[in-house]
Amino acid sequence: TLFRHPSRFANGNTLAPDGSLLTCEHGTRRISRTAPDGTYSIVCDSHDGKRLNSPNDLVVDKDGSIWFSDPTYGIISDAEGHRAESEQAANAVYRIAGGSGEVSVEIMDLKMPNGLCFSPDGRTLYVADSGADMGPEIDFDEDGPRDILAYPVGADGRVAGPGRLLARASRGVPDGMRCDDLGYLWVATGAGAECFTPEGERIGAISTPETLANLAFGGSDGNEMLFTLASRIYLITLPRGGPAE
Repeated sequence: TLFRHPSRFANGNTLAPDGSLLTCEHGTRRISRTAPDGTYSIVCDSHDGKRLNSPNDLVVDKDGSIWFSDPTYGIISDAEGHRAESEQAANAVYRIAGGSGEVSVEIMDLKMPNGLCFSPDGRTLYVADSGADMGPEIDFDEDGPRDILAYPVGADGRVAGPGRLLARASRGVPDGMRCDDLGYLWVATGAGAECFTPEGERIGAISTPETLANLAFGGSDGNEMLFTLASRIYLITLPRGGPAE
């Protein structure tokens, strides 16, 4: 059924601990919250008094803090948002503290921070840099970043050091990603759903007929995956023993 129209060029979605839907909106350049009763509110639309670029993906950590990436895909053209000038000094990854609501810049050295997810223990933040693809009006840069990086998370819940290069998309760029219960990292790329170990070893991929944009886990056993493509959605059931099977 129709949930919201227009979507305001919505991209990443996730659920807050209270069941609210958190959404990255390219069109309005903000993070929104839709409570279980349907109440709509703005979570964040600026940092340091300046408008965000176009929030792309977000995830909630175990402390209830919201992390989101803020590349310029929604403002560099009208294809995924509304063309505008960036007001931020960098395309960053931000954290909204669960208790105070304070917004902090956690990562600012990536070209186009995109998909985000945490390892099952919450000690590692995975971030996709899709900077090889700068939007529909710019040619794909074969030498540009198409990387998945792993950042340590400290006891205070903040990024505790530089990111290490975990892997690269074998085709296209990395987009949305999620970890399964066993710690394997599943990344949406031009090759489909590529699967990596926590050490960065590529296990394989589930190919898709169109470029895979986002994915999520669900089902009573947590082994069902939902794939969102350009014009279709797939639901796939994985072996219960993990991707090695």
